[in-house]
Formats: sequence, structure tokens, C-alpha cells
Amino acid sequence: MVEGAVARFEIAQENTDFQYALLDRNRIIVDMNRAFSITLGGVAIGDILDPDIHPVASALCDAIRSGEETTVVCDFTRYDISRSEANNTIIVGKLLTPSHDDLLYHTLFLNASNPMLILDRVHATVYDANSLAALIFNQPREEFIGLHISELLADYSDLLSKEEGNFQTYCLLPEYDMEIGIDYHLTVIDGRSMVLIKMSEGKPHESILQNNCRTIIDATFEGIVVHRDYIIQDCNQTFLEMIGLAKDELIGSNILDFIHEDYRSNVIQRVNARRIDPHQIIIQSKDNVPRRVITRGRRIICDGQPVRMAVFLDITEEANISARLEEEKARLQATIDSLPVGVIITDTLGGFIECNEMASIMWGGKVKAEDFFDYDQFVAYNEKGNRVRPEEWGLTRAILHGETSMGELYDITRFDGSQSTLVISAAPIRGVDGKILGGVEVTHDITRQKELERSLRMTRNKAELYLDILTHDIVNFNTALMSYLDLVYRDLSIGSSSSTYVERCLDTLQASNELIFSIQKVNRSEMENRERSNIKELFDSIISTLPIPPSRQIYVDQEYENDLIVEHSGLLREALANLVSNAVIHTSGEVCIWTRAWREGKRVIISIEDSGEGIKDDLKAHLFKRHVKGSRKGPGQGLGLSLVKSLIENHGGSVRVEDRVPGDSSQGARFVVSLPLADLPNPCDN
Repeated sequence: MVEGAVARFEIAQENTDFQYALLDRNRIIVDMNRAFSITLGGVAIGDILDPDIHPVASALCDAIRSGEETTVVCDFTRYDISRSEANNTIIVGKLLTPSHDDLLYHTLFLNASNPMLILDRVHATVYDANSLAALIFNQPREEFIGLHISELLADYSDLLSKEEGNFQTYCLLPEYDMEIGIDYHLTVIDGRSMVLIKMSEGKPHESILQNNCRTIIDATFEGIVVHRDYIIQDCNQTFLEMIGLAKDELIGSNILDFIHEDYRSNVIQRVNARRIDPHQIIIQSKDNVPRRVITRGRRIICDGQPVRMAVFLDITEEANISARLEEEKARLQATIDSLPVGVIITDTLGGFIECNEMASIMWGGKVKAEDFFDYDQFVAYNEKGNRVRPEEWGLTRAILHGETSMGELYDITRFDGSQSTLVISAAPIRGVDGKILGGVEVTHDITRQKELERSLRMTRNKAELYLDILTHDIVNFNTALMSYLDLVYRDLSIGSSSSTYVERCLDTLQASNELIFSIQKVNRSEMENRERSNIKELFDSIISTLPIPPSRQIYVDQEYENDLIVEHSGLLREALANLVSNAVIHTSGEVCIWTRAWREGKRVIISIEDSGEGIKDDLKAHLFKRHVKGSRKGPGQGLGLSLVKSLIENHGGSVRVEDRVPGDSSQGARFVVSLPLADLPNPCDN
């Protein structure tokens, strides 16, 4: 019984011939249609159904209090009262016709050949209207309900005072700018009046109907043509606008003259076969402007003669837009196909819309997916070695959560079983309103790069091994040879000239060992861990350990800005110490040394000056090259300043030499070092 009540309620919601209402346990109106509200004098949703507001409300309240499903007939309407599963009250009311028969209601009233109204004499409002009345007054039937009669008829006093009879009045139809005389017959039925409206002499309602139909035909968006044996008999305004001719120019013309020659034979075949299904053709205006249209037609009888009515829907703009979209799509496809990276574009469910050839090459076969669940076919492992699940892919996160991922590294198993390494970035595609429309993924194959890196690491490890073995053995050989020469020098009585030769041999072997140690330093500097130091503290340490001969006077002056922090290995200190110690080693007598440091942008500039003999101009340009010596005596290999330059450049810096006094190389030298400042964390970030 409950299911039947709900079904009736749903039917009533969709049918304006019914009244319906939904009441909760306290008789508060939860929902209703307009007809129910008007019947009860304009009640609103949220009002309580009060028995005092209307006789119908009183009857309904009595029935509801009984607590049973029942039927109440009141005020020419049958109300079915039932209960829902939530114990709400459902009221469905249906208007009763004079014969109380639905068939008679539709035959004699709703579909009658004369316009008819059912009026509520109490409120002077329209209770129902038939189809022809709605057409005459040019408004939907449901909008008649509750309409005051004064909006339709100029004089309606007889409707409210007389019981039965024939009467006359008139009404104004603004839609057609017409004043129509009305003869009507009044019949009183159950407190309401059924008004039969007869149009005045000349049946102007037929003219209204004809005008109404013509207005509709001319206003339609489709071009309409009526032709007999292809000769145009009539057409609407839309078709005239398509062709660009006046109606008197078009009537009598052959419709085939306006159809593109490539489609004429097909049109003739379809007309002869009386086909009514739509198809596309091209028609031409008087200026030979082509228009793509969808057309269909059927055979009708007009004035007793068979004719064919054809309808033409202009889709030129839609076809042009579609063609442009196809061009843009082809251009996009050509663009992504030419890229050296894999590109995948998806819809909102993760299904692949576009995929270039490079993406298929990277995966070793054609890639396709209908949605996120198909991503399980892609076997990949992240940098932690874990298998990537479908919901973990950057593309999935982009579509579901709007995330943008950059440069995620994956080791994949291709469809052909081979292994590759990919770097994948993904981002959501958003519309102008910010809504996510899909996602895009860009893939770089770095398999070859990773192989070269592994090969380079192996080669470097081998070279370091060979270098360690070679330098270790050479140092051992040199040390042994120096020991033997030292024994010869100590135990044998040799002349002064021979002693000089032995000393030179010892110096040469010592220089050879220093060369090997320098090579080891350069190699170690690239692998050593970096630390951060203040320039002032670094130079304080260097100056405090500066080797000064007891017989010499050395003066050192220091000046540094605050908070000059650099990131370095331990060998940078040796490089800077080398420059400071050179000011002592390569000078004589009393000498002054100045060390200064200051900030320039994101770099620190270090200046090391001395008041010694200076460096000649012809030597400055080659001073940092290997095998070039300064003023240093002995058989050294000239690697000192070359090693200093290499160590500083390994720290992202540079070094140059210039005269302390510009233009006078005899007044001492200045070495200028530039190093990047370390990036310090912002205290606010903590």
C-alpha cells in the first residue's frame, strides 16, 4: 500500500492536472504543487494545514486525524490520502469532471474544439483550462491555474452572479493586438462555473491559430521548404536568410539550383525513395556562399496535392569549429610527436587521450589505459626500491589531488622485459574555472645517461686505484733511493763537487715526492667532505702557523668584514696558506703582508699583498700554469701555484695576480681570490 502511495505521489508531481502535498507528522507542509496552494487560498511550504483556512483544509484534516488511508471528495476534487514509510502524509487530488469520467473529461473538455475554462466562483480565478484556450491566450495551461478572470475578460460580473445562461463580453489579446468579442454559455457545476467560450462571427480563433503556426514556423532555427517536383511552393524566413533571396524571388524556383552539384544526384535518389532519415549536404546562396546543412524531408498532402516538406539545419559554424578543432588536434599531435620526450595526456578518469610515439618507445610497446586501474600494467620502482602502485603515480596524483610533480626517478621494466630509468614529471590540466579537466605527463629516458655515469664511476675508481698504486710505489722507490744517497753522502769521503751532485740528486728526489703529494691532494680535494668556516677564523689559523725565519722581520696586517662564510674542504686552507707563505718564502729582509676580505654580491673577495720584490710582468700571464716557476730556487716542478688555482676553482672560485702598486711590479705583488659565499638558512624559517 505504501509503494502505491509513493507511486501516485510521483505521478502527481509531474502532472499539472493534479494537486499534491506532502505533510509531516505535525501537519506542516513539506512540499506541494501550485494547484494545491491556490485551492487552499495561497498556503506556502512550511505552513501548518489549518482546518479553519478553507473548507477543503477542514475536510483533509478530519481525514488525516482518522489515521487511515482514505479518500475525500470535496469541492469537485477527489483527494487520496496515504502514508509514506517515514509516516508522512501524502495528499493527491484529482479534479472531477461533470461526468466523473476521465475519458469524458479529455474528450468533452481538455480536447474540445472550443476554448473552455473552469472557474472558481468564490475566488474569481481559473481552476482549469483546455488546450485550445491555452493556445488562444498564448500561455501554458499550468499558468492558467490561479489566474484572476479579470486578466482574461473585460466584464465578468455575470460569471459570479448568474446561475446559467448565454452571455457576451470581450477580451484583448496583446500578443496579436486584437479585441475579440466572446459569446459564452455558463453552467454551474458543484459551486464552480464551466464557461464555454464561442468566438464572435468570422471565427477569429482560426485566424489566430493560423497566425500562431506561421509565427512558429518563421521563428524556428531550421529552414523549411515545401516543394512539388522540386519547384518551391513555400518556405519560411530562416530558409530565405540562408539563401539570401526575397520570398517572391524564391517561390517557383527549382530547389536543386540551390544544392551543390556534388549532392544533387543523392538528393534526387532520396526524394524518389521517399527517405526521411537526415543526411548532410551543401547548399549555396545566391552569392555562391556554401553552407553545410543537415536535411531531411517527408511527403505530405497540402490542398489535396502531394508535396514534400524539407527541413534544413545550418551546421556551417559547427562544421568550421569542428574542422578547426581537428586542425588544432593534428597540430598538437604533430608537436608532441616531434618532442624528444614521452608525452601522455589524460581525461579526468586517467584514460589516455593523446600519447606520442616516444612514450611508446620508452615503454617498449604501445601504451594505452582506460582509467587509473589500468596503470597496474606499468611496472616501476621508486628510488627506495618499492613497486609503484597505480594511485602513487604522479599523473594519478595530478588528476585526483591537483598536485604537480617534478623529476621523479623510476626504474622500470619495459613491456619487452628490458630495464630502463625514467625521469617523470606530471601536472593537472585545468579549465578557465580552475576545474581539473585531465592531466599531462612528460617522461625523459635517462637510461643511457645512467649507464655512462656508472661507467664513469667505474673508470674513475680504477684510475684512482692505479694512481694510488703508482704514487705509493714511486714514493717508496724515491724514499729508498734518497736513503741510499744519504748513506753515500754520510759514509764516503767525496769532494765538494761530488757532494754538490749528491745534494742535487736528493733535491730532485724530494721535488719528485712533493709532485706526487700534490697530485694526491688534487685528487683528494674532489672527494673530501665540505665544511663551513668564517674567513676571519680561517686566516687567523693560517697566520698563527705561518713559518717565519728567526732572522727576519715580518709584519702582518689583517682586515675582514663580518659574517663572511664559505663552504670548503680542508685543502682550501692549504691553498690560501700557500699564497700567504709565498709572501715570506719568495721575499727577503723585512716585509709587510696585508690580508683583507670583503663582500661583493654573493661572493667574498680576498686580497693577499706583500711589499717584496714583486713579480715581473712577463711572468704574471704564465704564473698559474704547470711547469712554470716564479723566483723560487731549486729543481721544483712549478706545480705550487697551479695546484692553488686548481683547488680554488674546485670550490667555485678564481684567483689572479697583479701589482700591489698598479704599474710598478717592483713594489710587491697582490693575489686576489674570489669565492662564493655559503647559502645560510633564514633564521625566520626556524
